[in-house]
Amino acid sequence: MSAFSWVRGFTYPTHLGIDLSASTGTPIHAVASGRVIYAGDTRRDPSPPWWSSWQGAAGAAGIAVAVDGGEGRTTYYLHQQRVAVTVGQSVDRGSIVGYVDTTGDATGPHVHFALTLGGRFVDPLTVWSRQELIDTIGGKGSAPAPGPGGSIGITKPQFDAWYACIGAQPWDTITPALAVKMSSCAAAGGIDLATAGLDPSTYVGRAVRDFALAMSQSTGRYIGPETVVNAVLSGLAGALTPILWLFAILVLIVLGLYVTLTPGGSSA
Repeated sequence: MSAFSWVRGFTYPTHLGIDLSASTGTPIHAVASGRVIYAGDTRRDPSPPWWSSWQGAAGAAGIAVAVDGGEGRTTYYLHQQRVAVTVGQSVDRGSIVGYVDTTGDATGPHVHFALTLGGRFVDPLTVWSRQELIDTIGGKGSAPAPGPGGSIGITKPQFDAWYACIGAQPWDTITPALAVKMSSCAAAGGIDLATAGLDPSTYVGRAVRDFALAMSQSTGRYIGPETVVNAVLSGLAGALTPILWLFAILVLIVLGLYVTLTPGGSSA
């Protein structure tokens, strides 16, 4: 059994991460590999690289570690007793990065784990399951690395080409026109959007979840990734409907002209 237990989940914009409780001094294990970009006390150094986008007073994070996983992904471990890594150090999944405590804005011993994709905080549960996080941070398991792979096998070049093709930012509204663009670009890149878009182990799946999160934030209600995928597929169908109607009308006109102009095709 993991030394950690679930306390609180991600709630935008008031709680940009998850809380896992454990006894003071319990080792905290890295969920994802990468390079340490911050390891220190935010109460003394209130301007770590990620502070400008963090919600809360300076020093609220207490002693913290931030790990840059590359490709726009950074993970954070807050409220520590002491850190076990140094800036510039490479860490693997499962490596100890620090120890649990209540430093900063914390009412009990726990670790606040956060994730940013492209500089924006997102719910870690869009990438890992609750149990994977509890087990991995507790050193009892190994969460799958986010990114390409899985049974879908979406590659980084495929994702880059798809994202460049649609020419949109994650916070854009998914209009019918954008839905058509997303679907057609996926098809051109050999991506099954209906499948890859719901698989968090793929770049496309993470991007779709980013769209869903941004739409949830802007509308104030939960919008899941399946809603985004359905919107894209529905948008494509909706955009094709007028074309199909126009085609049908043209067919009727041609048939009408054929019947009218063909000898014996009309009665006097």
